[in-house]
Amino acid sequence: MILILTLRIFLTALSGADGPQRTAAIDSLVVLGDVERIGQAVYKGGWRERNGLIDVLEKIGLQAVPVLVDVARNHPKVDGQRLAIRSLGYIGAVARDSLQSLVKLQHRDLVAEALGRVGDKRDVAVVRALLFDAHYDVRRRAALAFLNLAGDEAAQDLAMLLADAHHGVRFAAAEALVTLGDSGGQATLAYYEHLPVMGRFLALGVFGRLRYAPAQDLMKRALFSDDWSLRSSAVRALVVFDDARSVLEALADKEKHPVVQTHIQQVLSD
Repeated sequence: MILILTLRIFLTALSGADGPQRTAAIDSLVVLGDVERIGQAVYKGGWRERNGLIDVLEKIGLQAVPVLVDVARNHPKVDGQRLAIRSLGYIGAVARDSLQSLVKLQHRDLVAEALGRVGDKRDVAVVRALLFDAHYDVRRRAALAFLNLAGDEAAQDLAMLLADAHHGVRFAAAEALVTLGDSGGQATLAYYEHLPVMGRFLALGVFGRLRYAPAQDLMKRALFSDDWSLRSSAVRALVVFDDARSVLEALADKEKHPVVQTHIQQVLSD
């Protein structure tokens, strides 16, 4: 009875605004450690209490993993399910098996993200499969998770994602390739000719951000592309190389598209 009353007091604090009182309630519930009653309380009350209680379960750790899995599978509110999955990722390696059991559920985007955060290389194949999921946000989060899990070995798959139909996936892949450094540049260069225009546009940006010299000739050729967006991207990518100025000066009077003209002028005026 005392535990129930104590829990009610803390729940009142959790429903309030962020501040010392709410933080103290979370810390006190962690010390209390009554996982069963905390888990039951997650299914009651409003979103503020629910979010706070899931934070509590995350901080409790291993003991709370079964409860968080139950919330991820069965909570009637989508935000409760998703927060539970995210918390499992922050708990870490002890929650890995539980996360794998959730990979085919609706919120597999967050499962991919959580597995990437756990960082166990045994999950490379599981996350790689999600790169080809039907839902774009699963592919996007899987791309970032795959980078964490596979490292340089992720480069080829990430380069292929520059051809993805959704811009969010393409931009995530480009960021991941830049993070990889030279291996990202090498994979992007190898796959460049297979990319559609939207993918080549980002690939040129990857080369520029990496200062990837082996792609310099390709970038110069892109200055003469029939597609103005590729010419524009090439201008911005080449600016990091020492001999870019003379190349762009030669093009300044020949380029007709106003956007590309503007980028050339900006580069030459710096």
